[in-house]
Amino acid sequence: MSSDKAALETSSGNAPAPFLAPETQEELWGLFLRRKSQATREKYRYDLQCFSRFAGEGDDYKTAVERLLNSSAPAAYATIESYIGHMTEQQFWAPDDDPSRAPPIQIGYAPATIRRRVYALRSVTDFARSVGMVDWDLRGIKMPRAENIRDTRGCTRAEFDAIIDTLGQALEEAEEQDDKATIEVVLRDTTLVRLLHDSGLRRAEAVGIGWPADVILDDKPRVRIRGKGKVRLQWKPVSRLCAPVLEQYVTHRRFKKGHLLASVHPRNRGGKLDLSTVNRRIDYWGKQAGVRVTPHGLRHLGATEALRKTGGDYRRTMMWSRHQDPRTLAIYDDGDEVDHDRAIMDLIA
Repeated sequence: MSSDKAALETSSGNAPAPFLAPETQEELWGLFLRRKSQATREKYRYDLQCFSRFAGEGDDYKTAVERLLNSSAPAAYATIESYIGHMTEQQFWAPDDDPSRAPPIQIGYAPATIRRRVYALRSVTDFARSVGMVDWDLRGIKMPRAENIRDTRGCTRAEFDAIIDTLGQALEEAEEQDDKATIEVVLRDTTLVRLLHDSGLRRAEAVGIGWPADVILDDKPRVRIRGKGKVRLQWKPVSRLCAPVLEQYVTHRRFKKGHLLASVHPRNRGGKLDLSTVNRRIDYWGKQAGVRVTPHGLRHLGATEALRKTGGDYRRTMMWSRHQDPRTLAIYDDGDEVDHDRAIMDLIA
């Protein structure tokens, strides 16, 4: 026995398991997703399902990716270029428009969306190449140029107040009718709106809050969240207006454990809200109030108000929003530049 081989053996004399390259799709997915968070897995699945629908495989993204990996390099490149062209040229109409008469309201997905979906495929093929399943990659694909700054416009304070008033009216009506199911949903959605706006939470952070482990309701109410990226768990204060709604909501919850913002859908009762459901719920209450709003728009409004009410204090606002780069926070600064200039001139005159 060689010294190298002896060094690999355990003290009990058992040889270690060999290192094997994945030979099947299931082995590939198991290794590829092993160290990724649940939220990241869901994002990969969504983006890969978009590709599988383009490839004619419905939502069966594993079969679509398997076909891609079994292709030659030229065929794979041609497929991805065709996919990019499809996303660039796809047309979108308003829900009530007749496509045969009305012009599309949008042509093509945003460059950032196209890049993200292609990057998902590139990550899979890079991993497949690293373990010897293919001998090519997609790094030569030319990506559409993405805008450096996204459209992050939020609603106005008056529009936000209209949403809160609409939620309040819906709660009063449900209480008058003793409709416990509706009361629970309205209180849950009010808590969601408050957490997005008042606490500046992102969608994934809000739906990831567990119950009861991640909620403390005392004289300083707070929730525990997992921040963006690989940030450790951290406690986030709950506002004085959110706290009573949160307390009322947890008393009406039908589920003793699980996620704080629980789903009431029959197929996911008591489970975690998915991000698309968050979008729909916020959009629903916005329409009820006659307002166009998104979950990120609520966070944007909170950041904008924080900057205004702190006199443009970026340091304190960054602690609230948890942005790492002040240039990102600057996107949310919707203050009046003329007023800023006038204030500075008065100081130095």
